Amino acid sequence: MEENSQTKEEANERNKLLQDIKNVVWKRYPKAQLYLFGSSNNGFAMKKSDLDICMTLDEDYNKTKEVSHR
Repeated sequence: MEENSQTKEEANERNKLLQDIKNVVWKRYPKAQLYLFGSSNNGFAMKKSDLDICMTLDEDYNKTKEVSHR
């Protein structure tokens, strides 16, 4: 199992990817909050694990703007 565990370098790459995703999202939704959860967050990620990301929007933003999937 250890040979399938992610390395520190891979964990750093995942963190960089998360930051890149945040930067893209924040251009469109500046008040959005993105949270990493699941195996990438709790230390059980394997080499090919995905990133589980939860995105929340400010309550006022939800009332005044339409959120669309593009």
